Amino acid sequence: MLFHRFSCDPLAQACYLLADGDEALIVDPLRDVDDVLAFAAARGLRVRQVIATHVHADFVAGLGEVAAATGARIRLGERFHGALACERLADDEELRIGGLRIRVLPTPGHTRESISLFVLPPASSDAPSRLLSGDTLFVGDVGRPDLSQGEGGTPRAMAMQLFASLRERIAPLPNSTEIWPAHGAGSACGSGIGTATSSTLGAERLGNWALAETDPERFCDRLLAALRPPPRYFASVAAQNRAGPALLGSLPIVRQISIHMTRQAVAKGACVLDVRSCLDFGKGHWPDAQNVGLEGGEFEAWAGELLDPVAPLVIHAGSADEAQSAVRRLRRIGCERVAGFVLALPDAVQRVPQIEAIDLFAPTGAAWQVIDVRRPAEYAAGHVPGAVACELGAAMPVVMLGRLDRARPTAVLCEGGYRSSAALGQLRAAGFTDLHNVHDGMRGWRGNHLPQVSGPAATATSS
Repeated sequence: MLFHRFSCDPLAQACYLLADGDEALIVDPLRDVDDVLAFAAARGLRVRQVIATHVHADFVAGLGEVAAATGARIRLGERFHGALACERLADDEELRIGGLRIRVLPTPGHTRESISLFVLPPASSDAPSRLLSGDTLFVGDVGRPDLSQGEGGTPRAMAMQLFASLRERIAPLPNSTEIWPAHGAGSACGSGIGTATSSTLGAERLGNWALAETDPERFCDRLLAALRPPPRYFASVAAQNRAGPALLGSLPIVRQISIHMTRQAVAKGACVLDVRSCLDFGKGHWPDAQNVGLEGGEFEAWAGELLDPVAPLVIHAGSADEAQSAVRRLRRIGCERVAGFVLALPDAVQRVPQIEAIDLFAPTGAAWQVIDVRRPAEYAAGHVPGAVACELGAAMPVVMLGRLDRARPTAVLCEGGYRSSAALGQLRAAGFTDLHNVHDGMRGWRGNHLPQVSGPAATATSS
């Protein structure tokens, strides 16, 4: 028997391969699935089935990619509805992969069609039983219940379904069952996912609030109170996954274009996405470019949140390899509208002065208007005295127009310069004219042992 977990750290996402003998099954693959296919090919495995535990909203699924490469059957839960050509898995159906037995558990709540897969090892094996829990049960948390509203399911109704799924389908399993979820810490599909890649049901009974809660109303209240708005791109990705996304091989090759061609594209409405570091961006960039650096680890999530969902893109990168990496990662979140990439800058560039956190504490520091773009919990844990909290996001310009002076010298700060640089485009669109990026962020502030204030934000609001 073979069990292997593949991870995509920027999306805190996990895909699984199960095999016995030369037969294999793949669960929850990403669109760029070459590493999984190479792993199977190197071991002479025949991939018989590819399964999605639910319709994913945070990444484009690679079901079609696996099927096209291997001839595997595409399968989802029986409550799936959409144009994607697939077979439905009946509730409690038992699948066979070699000597493996896999029982399909209906676990609606995160989405209507959510399933979990209870994997029983061959009788001759001493391997543990495993639950591939999708986005139903995480380490320390459960999936968000607010992604099915377009199908008529209210968040509270879905939360009630999730409570029932946990109680009726997962709780009866043995304590020794290993829990292998589709996401880890950092995913927007849960509110407080733990850092461990897996757990056991016994450990989750003790440490996961959702399994410990016995009252359905309290369960719903707590789950709904912890929800943050889903990233802007989630709805379009879910729609792609329901319809069946185009195969990567059918998409056009993204080629390098010239400065002149970039100007033409911008004149027709294209946005320039600068994927370089905040320091390189600050030294000079295409006018009105949006900076979302590849180096930050959260490229997909912030690109999906901040980029215009309709406008074509031109990528500005430091190299062709960097540009192609950006294309690949954008396609993970369903962004296929890249018109080309440019490696050069025009003669007239925009610049953003890069300052250090200690500069805010210098004698001239009183002149600064400081905007902290971190999450509310980060701000509350400790922030620069006098800093105004305004979390980075698509709605940021609307929030910022309220009470701040857009002509005053403004220092933009996050934990380490990445999000603050990404916020510059939003703030420029809101009319701020004298922006500076604190490239070492709160990390630099704390490193210099400068005074902090804790407590909730006095958030800027629109008038």
